[in-house]
Amino acid sequence: MKISLKACRIFTILLSTILFFNLFVSNYFNKYKTIFAVFLIIYWLSFRLFVKPKENKSSNKKYVSLWLIILGIIFLLIFYIMGMLSSINVSEGFYKNPINFVFNPMWRWMFPHVIIIIYSELMRTLVIDQNDKKSTICMTIALILVDVIISINIYNYSSIEGILEIIGCLLISSISLNLLCNYISKRYGSGPNILFKLITIIIYNYFMPVLSDIYPIFESLIKLLYPFIIYLVIDYLFVNNNKEVLVKNNN
Repeated sequence: MKISLKACRIFTILLSTILFFNLFVSNYFNKYKTIFAVFLIIYWLSFRLFVKPKENKSSNKKYVSLWLIILGIIFLLIFYIMGMLSSINVSEGFYKNPINFVFNPMWRWMFPHVIIIIYSELMRTLVIDQNDKKSTICMTIALILVDVIISINIYNYSSIEGILEIIGCLLISSISLNLLCNYISKRYGSGPNILFKLITIIIYNYFMPVLSDIYPIFESLIKLLYPFIIYLVIDYLFVNNNKEVLVKNNN
């Protein structure tokens, strides 16, 4: 086994273990997101010393990035449309964003969150480039734990309803999104994933003045199914069409 492959497995297993311990024992990274962001930067830099990246990505990377920006905006529109539909049946469908344009929360939460997204995706691509199934599985688990660590405090896990929301709106949706990100990273690198997350997570949570307040079951269904829809769109536009062109050229 190559040294880089051994290092890749060791780093991914160690990262998963650290994050798992943090989530279920101390939850330290959730309380101090800046330290979490610094930790990921240092971890990625250490990773890069032993594991070499590959630059054999598809030439369609720019077009895929553009499509993910468009699909990210559509994702936000779906949430706001669902909020308007919810407001028909109940008195509320939206609520004021408590951290919108407030400097202290921006500094404490947004900037570390951006760094966490960027370096998580860089690590994902670095691992997937090694074409090692075990390392990819470990990294996927680690990045699901990253999502859970960042967001778990907004849910009430002291009740059955809150636990169900964590499972549906956070855990299952994170699995769905991470599977999509693995697919995108393998073919087009980390850039498209970063852009999509900056729109759907950072812009929505930190810059929008109002947020959509929809039923948890609808939120979980959207977050579960939308990554699959994106996969179908990208696969059709940039994979199947390329295959058809190749077949025509060969004939």
